[in-house]
Amino acid sequence: MLRVLSVLTSNGLLGGVGVWSLRMSEAFAGGSAITWTTLILRNESTEDQTRWFVKPGHPNLSFFDYDSRDRKDLLRARLADRLAEADVVLPNYVLAAWEAAAVLRRKGRTTPRLVSVVHSDHELFYDLTRRFAPVLDGVVAVSDLCGRLARDECRGYAPLLETIPYGVPVPDRPPVKPDVPPVQLLYAGRLSEHQKRVSLFVPLVQRLLDEGIPFRLDIFGGGPAEASLREELSRLGGPVAFHGASPLYAMADVFAPRHVQLLLSDHEGLPLAILEGMAFGVVPLVTAVRSGIPELVRQGETGFQLPVEDPVPEATRVIATLARRPELLESLGHRAHREVVQQYRLELSVSRWTQFLEQLLARPPALPPDSWTVPELHGFGRPSILDAPFMPRALALALRRIRHPSRGN
Repeated sequence: MLRVLSVLTSNGLLGGVGVWSLRMSEAFAGGSAITWTTLILRNESTEDQTRWFVKPGHPNLSFFDYDSRDRKDLLRARLADRLAEADVVLPNYVLAAWEAAAVLRRKGRTTPRLVSVVHSDHELFYDLTRRFAPVLDGVVAVSDLCGRLARDECRGYAPLLETIPYGVPVPDRPPVKPDVPPVQLLYAGRLSEHQKRVSLFVPLVQRLLDEGIPFRLDIFGGGPAEASLREELSRLGGPVAFHGASPLYAMADVFAPRHVQLLLSDHEGLPLAILEGMAFGVVPLVTAVRSGIPELVRQGETGFQLPVEDPVPEATRVIATLARRPELLESLGHRAHREVVQQYRLELSVSRWTQFLEQLLARPPALPPDSWTVPELHGFGRPSILDAPFMPRALALALRRIRHPSRGN
């Protein structure tokens, strides 16, 4: 039995990384030669989202409980002992897990194998891949662009590199949608200005109201921008409803009755919520970020790409068109569903991961040079100031170009 340990934090389950890992734990349960366990780190001061996000008895779910007042070296030693039980560790964004896994390798252990999963076109994942390249056995990227840039971070080393897109459960056929008009709009995700730019929903709703375009916007999720977004949208008085975050097992109810899904981010990896929506025939209306979207959304065929700098005018135009042409909306929804069936089914992702893991274990482990030391990441802090939510996106991009010219913009 090959044992995979994918590490998350108890307050980080609502994003794409958490949903992905939990779905993989389900997919590998029951008769597989691979056990994929999602290990959740939790302490007394963080929200434990597992209490309502997953059903009791969710397969292959485990916990690492700790006191935030513990000494860091003791915490890292305890976590290293837990990781040592696995054959492969995926630290994801959990910096303490990166440190603990690297300590094991620095001590001469050849297992667990360490794999960097590049979930997003973001400095955090590239920095982690670069800093731990000497002990990385593998790198998996969720998009072609993330894979190319992660490869650049591994120069001089030879981890097994693979691009494996996320996979999602797909119904046999897209559900029957409500009549149009109005166009049923959806946002499902983190309510944050950092990356997701949810404040753009305010001018979008204002323009839809001003132009008399029939719509309804349902917002699922939570986050630091929720209170301000609720206040600003309530002032407009439009048909907008907030529903909070939806449990993992109820996502079909979120997507099935909606026509169009909005995502106005300034960067992504491969947006899992968009994949899940497309599986249910929801047409993506998304900013043309450079990672994931070019492979997933073909303009006017499986959805629509919007300008990153100013998406609101084009989004308004597209919604107006779809409100007038329900037959086009239906056709796009069927094509979006077909795209996921052919390229992004959960079963395809499981098969690709199985092949990757088998190849990984057949290779010799990565052994760091004697001079290499485990990077200090300061617990759950950020390894780069470019990751800080307060860092303006334009400034972060400019600094990245200086530090890593090959990454572009």
